[in-house]
Amino acid sequence: NFKILEHIINNDKYKNRRLHPNEQSFLIYVINKCIKSCFSFSKKEAEKINHNYFEAFKKLSFPVIGVDEASDFHIIDLIAIHSLSDLDVSSVSYSGDIMQRLTEGGIRKWKDLKTFIKAFEEKTLHISYRQSPTLLEIAGKINKYATGEEAEYMSNMEKNNNEPKPLLYENNNELEKIYWISERIIEIYNAYDRSIPSIAIFLENESEISEFADKLGELDELADIGISVKACNNGEVLGDRNTVRVFSIKYIKGMEFEAAIIHNIHKIKEHHSKQEMIMKSFYVALSRASFYL
Repeated sequence: NFKILEHIINNDKYKNRRLHPNEQSFLIYVINKCIKSCFSFSKKEAEKINHNYFEAFKKLSFPVIGVDEASDFHIIDLIAIHSLSDLDVSSVSYSGDIMQRLTEGGIRKWKDLKTFIKAFEEKTLHISYRQSPTLLEIAGKINKYATGEEAEYMSNMEKNNNEPKPLLYENNNELEKIYWISERIIEIYNAYDRSIPSIAIFLENESEISEFADKLGELDELADIGISVKACNNGEVLGDRNTVRVFSIKYIKGMEFEAAIIHNIHKIKEHHSKQEMIMKSFYVALSRASFYL
């Protein structure tokens, strides 16, 4: 549509100085597609082309490309990344759990890539090595509630009656909730022969984690047995032994803990307007726990 193009380039040029990230990805995809077409027509002639785009492609293309947490990327980003695959050897792998997408623009279904990527193969991982059967069952129910589809994964562990059951505590008093959390931490401490495994507490808002960590860490019940509490701002992962760490939910993807506590879980709902994102944030949080939730 040349009329619209003229308006964008000429009439509206002072308002359109910046490229949206999606436009940038789209242009990278189109440019690299054109370059590959030239090479497929005549590799000998294409090698003679002296152009910045061709030089950049030769420098930045790779035979093997891997993208973790790919479900957070927009589809246009994923095909732009794919366009940087090598001319002769192309192995591009995207991995991720669609239920763990925490971005509004992330991909909804892997099969959507088939329109743009000819040699496309989808593989499903069926075994979970992270969670107890009890917690995995809850994750599966949330998956079905959010997507309408049954989860295809199962736990690598046999179900055992001694597995800790998930706990829910409701109270409008913040201090009493913090005391309850300290009691659960001490229970886990005793269950692990007076040492603590990896324990994390998740809050929805990054701005609240320092104050919460201070309040929990000031309790004598924890201090007396040498347990400290650390606010992990911006997803900082370092921590000493016998330290309970506090994170914002948006930074916890890819992490794994023996025990996870979601504090003030109702705030997830307050933070997201879409039911889909509420369920996925909850799913990501609970799927960080191996045994205790």
